[in-house]
Amino acid sequence: MVTTRSSLGGRSPSPAAGNVDATTTSKKKNSDDARSTEDDDNDEQQPTLADVLPLIQEYLKSTGLFSRTVAALNAETQLKKVKTALEECKESRVLGGEGETLMEVCKAFVESKRSKRSRDDDEEEDEGASAAKKKAKILGGESSSSSSSSSSGSSSSSSDSESAEKKEEAKKKESSSSSSSSSSSSSSSSPSSSSFNINNINKNINANNRRSSNNNRLNKKFVPMAGKVGPSGEVKKVVLAYSGGLDTSIILKWLQDTYGCEVVTFTADLGQGEELGPAKVKALKMGVKEENIFIVDVREEFVKEYVFPMFRANAIYEGTYLLGTSIARPLISKKQIEIANQVGADAVCHGATGKGNDQVRFEIGYYALKPDVKVIAPWREWDLDSRTKLLAYADKNGIPVAASKRQEQPYSTDANLLHISYEGNALEDPWEEYLEDMFTRSVSPENAPNEPTYIELEFEKGDPVALNGERLSPAEMLTALNKLGGDNGIGRLDIVESRYVGMKSRGVYETPGGTVLLAMRRDLESICLDRGEMHYKDEIMPKYAELLYNGMWFSPEREMMQKSIDQAAQHVNGTVRAKLYKGNVMCVGRKSPTSLYDVNLSTFEEDGGAYDQKDAAGFIKLNALRLRTLKRRRTDAGK
Repeated sequence: MVTTRSSLGGRSPSPAAGNVDATTTSKKKNSDDARSTEDDDNDEQQPTLADVLPLIQEYLKSTGLFSRTVAALNAETQLKKVKTALEECKESRVLGGEGETLMEVCKAFVESKRSKRSRDDDEEEDEGASAAKKKAKILGGESSSSSSSSSSGSSSSSSDSESAEKKEEAKKKESSSSSSSSSSSSSSSSPSSSSFNINNINKNINANNRRSSNNNRLNKKFVPMAGKVGPSGEVKKVVLAYSGGLDTSIILKWLQDTYGCEVVTFTADLGQGEELGPAKVKALKMGVKEENIFIVDVREEFVKEYVFPMFRANAIYEGTYLLGTSIARPLISKKQIEIANQVGADAVCHGATGKGNDQVRFEIGYYALKPDVKVIAPWREWDLDSRTKLLAYADKNGIPVAASKRQEQPYSTDANLLHISYEGNALEDPWEEYLEDMFTRSVSPENAPNEPTYIELEFEKGDPVALNGERLSPAEMLTALNKLGGDNGIGRLDIVESRYVGMKSRGVYETPGGTVLLAMRRDLESICLDRGEMHYKDEIMPKYAELLYNGMWFSPEREMMQKSIDQAAQHVNGTVRAKLYKGNVMCVGRKSPTSLYDVNLSTFEEDGGAYDQKDAAGFIKLNALRLRTLKRRRTDAGK
């Protein structure tokens, strides 16, 4: 089965309904029982445009268009609504070398499915199949309602003649449908002229159908096996942090096999820009009960309760990293524990490897909130220690594997509303420059507009509340800043960082909105905070950032720091004006009702007696007193 990347889990086409290769229809006579089973699947799973969406998503991902178009594609799976979304999507025409649109591919798919359906119906009628199974609605239309009742054993000449006529009629329908699809297309190219067309769809679906017997296993209800003990002991019910992608789907099956326990899945919408609904479909196929599937939109909570408090501290790890991955892990841990308490689970599970920081962040969060919880970390327990073994396990258990996942990935990614990270494989040599086509949230500074973009950001108690005069929710605010920053080439970062587990690691990041927010917020502090407040914040910031990086969000020292930081933020109110230009954020104006800036004190002109310059002499002598004394004493001692 073809799926999108791990956190997407795009819906896979049904093994029976997905086969649109005309050449395979003549080879379906192996046995009456096998054919009957396929007929049931075909009648149950009507061919819809949604069946081809995962393949379209896979194509878009490979071309770099995925993140910009997937929201529009996945928002609706009905033909009418998908068509509207595609027409509104500016990128929908950037497909084949000759301009074929996604709509053309979809039409070709639908017509091919209709033609195949017609041919299958005719063959089954010729062989005496029941007429009741010939009624099917395809995208709102009905197939033939003929009620032929010829016997399967009949071999009369009239039956042969009738069958020949029907086959000829089916060919005409296929030709007519193909012609109709071609004429309705806005492009002059045929479906086969594009690098992504109906033939490629056929090839992918047919390859997947060869594993259909394995896939059918996923539809069986999983029955927990009491008393089975895994590496972490006996577990009755576990809450898995589940993306719906390949790795966590393998983990789900591995938990069932190894621990024999009931699995509860939790999928968080952190603003990663991917459709999460298909994760539920996949979990259901793998035997998870519907009441044990949790898909939660946490975008507003993520920005309001985690991102904004972190930005009040101006937190930056090792002078550069804006902690985009680190800040998401405490929220995921918290939600997993909340669900574990709700459903009575005795264990939680994550998909982090044994080499990275995330295993530490997740597990410290678990233990801080539920000290006695059992933690399962598959990458530290199983023997699936290579890509070959993972893929073999997936194939054996019928877990869908996208074609792209069978190839070594150039890098791994992690995304949320604050940032997206890229690391590993092609990026492991710190001397090698990254490829431009890797980025999805920003243009390069060189390709950014030649004219600056001016914006105004209003703050209340240290948090942004309005952009260019329009009040926005926390998630809406960060989304808007991401767009503005990305369009102007802002927020790219290529660094080597010190992992908590002891090694150096290279990471490339896109944090367009966060970069803009940090610069503008810090600028407002310059007129709202006292020197002592600002300097104290600067002193504790590295420790605060280190705590977040190391997974200590729930630690008492972080909470103590947060209280002092939030106290200072009460006075950070006002508006900042900035110029965004080719990778730069330049603050060019600021004003505040709680400003400490006094023009009478700072002016070089007549200040009306606000400041007596003669006072500076005594101030300077007092500050120099210790240095003057030091010099005199040590000079005398040296004589």
